[in-house]
Amino acid sequence: MNVTVRHMLNKSKRSRTSVLGRLLKRLSTRRHVSLRIGLTLLFGILLVGLISIEAAVRLTQPYTTPDFDRPTMLQYEATLFSRNAFPQMRQEVRDRLDPGSEEVSEQGYRGRSFAVPKPGGVVRVVVLGGSAAFDIFAEEGRDWPHLVEESLHRRGLQNVEVINAATPGHATWDVLGRLFAEIWMFEPDYVVVYEAWNDIKYFPWLTPSRSLLRGYRPPPVLQVGEHPMVWNPFMYYAGPLDRLLGHSQVYIRLRRRYWWWRLGQIGPEGLLGIAKKKEKPAESSFPDTYSPWGPRQYELALRLIANAAHDIGAVPVLLTQARLVSPSDDEESRGKIPYAYIGMSHAALLRAFADCDTAVMRAAEAAHAKVMDLSRMLTGRRDLFVDHVHTTPAGSQALAEAVAGYLAQVIAETSAKPGTELPIGRLRSSVVATPQ
Repeated sequence: MNVTVRHMLNKSKRSRTSVLGRLLKRLSTRRHVSLRIGLTLLFGILLVGLISIEAAVRLTQPYTTPDFDRPTMLQYEATLFSRNAFPQMRQEVRDRLDPGSEEVSEQGYRGRSFAVPKPGGVVRVVVLGGSAAFDIFAEEGRDWPHLVEESLHRRGLQNVEVINAATPGHATWDVLGRLFAEIWMFEPDYVVVYEAWNDIKYFPWLTPSRSLLRGYRPPPVLQVGEHPMVWNPFMYYAGPLDRLLGHSQVYIRLRRRYWWWRLGQIGPEGLLGIAKKKEKPAESSFPDTYSPWGPRQYELALRLIANAAHDIGAVPVLLTQARLVSPSDDEESRGKIPYAYIGMSHAALLRAFADCDTAVMRAAEAAHAKVMDLSRMLTGRRDLFVDHVHTTPAGSQALAEAVAGYLAQVIAETSAKPGTELPIGRLRSSVVATPQ
């Protein structure tokens, strides 16, 4: 009897346990179903929200990706003898809001290609400098170096060829490296140097402990085909995942803001590291002083360029840089000057430019170079400048006419020397001789 009772009790207990287990299992299944339904609804809501945001961005904002924007920006490759150079590939840069364009030939220089070796009878002028010499706001063929060529042709010098070898962002130390590493092989007869602004950028920090050697670092590089391109996150993707996510315009805009925060805004002279500041820094917030080593470094570079030009059989022609920056600048003019690029006040910038003018004159005298004071002729004329140093079409024309008039005199003087048609340098016959 006891055994029977125990058996019945155990059976009843197992039955209750089984019923409870089935009930819990049923409740658990319903909970899982509800959880799955909730997660599905949440995912759907998020997906619809993201799609709606993506659609709104595409409908209200202009389409942009690194691939889409690349044709509107100049591409650079990393080099050893200057911070960068245009790759040897054709580029045609067009602003979608402007019908004008900038063209770089397959040789890596602005404008049409040129013959190497130099044809007989050609008088070759090479213009070197930064964005002011490149003339970044000029339509193709209307940059002032090519306008100089047109003006010289009108003056009867039909055999003169002008090569715009300037590169935006380059300082005189870049010019020296490029003249030494490549341009001498183009057999220039005249080497024209027009650059100060990009050199002034290192004036605030240059010291023996932070020299040009220590102050500049190689840029990050991205291999694009056969070219080691200077990596620009606004122009190139960082990898396959970045490219995949780049199909979303929401991601592209978040990506752009991130890189603005990390690197700064991008402008015609490169990256400007002030993006973390909510407002543009006032000119008065920058120091009124700069290192005395800056003007000395600038003058040294000009002397070395002039001496190198002599050694390859060319006549060096140094130009002071014309600019908007002047003592008479009003508030409107000062608003066009990017003080954040150089990190100094207006008063300091005035002194820096004056020091550069003096350095040009001193270097020309020491290295027996030709010199033209364009600054004295054009500085401060608001109708000639878009901003601090870049010219309007009228400014490009005025600069070109002034330079062409001076070069015509220089060419006449040098070609009129007894016994020579053009100046023959110490190394022209040996170093510049074209290899057979």
